[in-house]
Amino acid sequence: MPELRPSLTISRTLAQALLTALQSGKGDGWVAQSGNQYSLYLGSDSDWPTLQRSLQATQERPFARFGRISEPVGTALWRFRMAEAEKGVLTLAVEDQEGKPWDLAIHGD
Repeated sequence: MPELRPSLTISRTLAQALLTALQSGKGDGWVAQSGNQYSLYLGSDSDWPTLQRSLQATQERPFARFGRISEPVGTALWRFRMAEAEKGVLTLAVEDQEGKPWDLAIHGD
């Protein structure tokens, strides 16, 4: 029997925001978390120092990165990206900090 992958559960609102950002072609950035609320920040790796200061000021913490973002290096963040589930059908995929794929569960808001 194949080994089951662990899964990460996110809200439908967050999943939709990530898909929209990634499909726009400008979809590189970070997801910040404050309690049960998530915020998306578009940007490039060079924007990380400024964003980090903003997150500290708003008491948010980094939760994930998406697109081609690699900063902050060595930080245990999830990584979201677009994946093709079947020919022509795009979906959201997630990897842990070691690059291992996880199943993604989406719950309604």
